[in-house]
Amino acid sequence: MELTTKHATEDLSFDKVWFMFQETDRKFQETKELLANSSLETEKMFQETDRKFQETKELLANSSLETNRKFQETKELLASSSLETNRKFQETKELLANSSLETDKKFQATDYTLKKLMKKSAEYDSRWGRFVESLVEGSLVRLLNDRNIMVNDTMMRRKKHHNDRDYEIDIIALNGSEIVVVEVKTTLSTSDVSKFLELLSEFRIIFEDYKEKNVIGAVAYIGKDSGADSFASSHGLFVIKATGESARITNPEKFTPRRW
Repeated sequence: MELTTKHATEDLSFDKVWFMFQETDRKFQETKELLANSSLETEKMFQETDRKFQETKELLANSSLETNRKFQETKELLASSSLETNRKFQETKELLANSSLETDKKFQATDYTLKKLMKKSAEYDSRWGRFVESLVEGSLVRLLNDRNIMVNDTMMRRKKHHNDRDYEIDIIALNGSEIVVVEVKTTLSTSDVSKFLELLSEFRIIFEDYKEKNVIGAVAYIGKDSGADSFASSHGLFVIKATGESARITNPEKFTPRRW
């Protein structure tokens, strides 16, 4: 009885072990097949990856060749453009040089013409000014006597050099104790009047031989700027207007001249 039970137990253990062995072998075969299939799949993936790598390599190579070609084209284009730019720059430089020479010639011609005109204008003003001076000087004694300024003699263009400056008085009318200093202008302005007033304030210092005289001022003109005559009169100056072949004093009859 005990032997039978022992053999039965051993048989059952063997069967169980055998079954386990077979099951393990089956799973091993399945694993082996799975690994084989996995290896094939991995190989395929590796081959596909290699193919794509080769394609990428070829694409990059082709792209590099295209980039080099375009770089060369760009380099040549820039070289051509630089040559064209240099050529145009040289042309522009030459054009500017020629233009500058032409401008200089025209400027010199204009300057020469302007100087001639200015010289002629100065000569004309000088001749015209002398005419006005002569016109005023011829009537001056009579005009002043009519205003109770009893002068009896005149002199023209009295010059003096004082403190490194040159001064010139157009007309001086005089008697024993008084002198009338006259500034003559073709066109009288308030600026002319102001300058003349400054001269009168220093007249007896500059012209020392008249330092004991009573000095009266007068301005004479043919034309005037607006207000210049009234400005002169308000500062105590006789105002003389040259008209036709003579001259006249325009101050009111009761005007009293200032004495310096």
